[in-house]
Amino acid sequence: MLQHRPITAVFVLAALLCARTERPSVAAETDLTAGAQFSAAGSLVKLADDARDTEDAAGALGYYVDALETYQRLAVQYPHWQPKITRFQILYCQQQIRMLNTHADPLPQAGSPSTLAAGRTEPDAGEPLKRQARAQILNHDPFTARETLLQAMKKAPDDVEVRLLMALVQCQAGFYDDALFMVDNLLEEQPPTTNILLIRATALLGLGDTQGAVATLEEILKSDPDSSEAHYNLARILKDGNRGSRMKALTHYHLAVELGGDRDPELEAILGN
Repeated sequence: MLQHRPITAVFVLAALLCARTERPSVAAETDLTAGAQFSAAGSLVKLADDARDTEDAAGALGYYVDALETYQRLAVQYPHWQPKITRFQILYCQQQIRMLNTHADPLPQAGSPSTLAAGRTEPDAGEPLKRQARAQILNHDPFTARETLLQAMKKAPDDVEVRLLMALVQCQAGFYDDALFMVDNLLEEQPPTTNILLIRATALLGLGDTQGAVATLEEILKSDPDSSEAHYNLARILKDGNRGSRMKALTHYHLAVELGGDRDPELEAILGN
């Protein structure tokens, strides 16, 4: 595993979460085949597009959220089934939800059906789900954590912390290509952060791209030289190289400890510290 402390790196502040009213959703049917889920999600997108084109923003938003949930569940349960199309549809749904929220009408009265629009609940409405997912990750239960985060994504498909946690879960479960897709999607939307790049390095290493992982960690240190996680991860990677690489690994390890990282007796023994 690339990261010595992979969980703490993504415990960032909670963002505002969205809420929506309950409506029938095929995503709740966990026993559907991949083809059935894909077909049902496509039908939801068609309904959403039709509602959007007839200026039924509330209806469109609800259908897009349901479709997004279904595609995300499909990606988790069947990661190798039509992955490119599924990822495209996830991006499409997220884009439509974002556009609808941007042009949303003023807040309706409490109890109105259109209260399903994003960003209309109390600020930390999804924090319990994120706390639950963190605990599941710490207990090395990525599959349960995925289900928890899918519930959080229903409320806030654009919540950066939720998406980072989901990418971390994908790494923990060994689905490094999906994790890389998620973080690269985030990087298209916002400037790179230490948290995003740490998970990107993890995914790259999991995919066998050692040079890419090293380059990503070095990119972190250019803007965040005090990142103990980046120093530690570089030490773990470089320890297997030639003598020059091992000397660099030792330097990075010492910096990681000086910056507050935990000591690693196993790594110290390898490096001859």
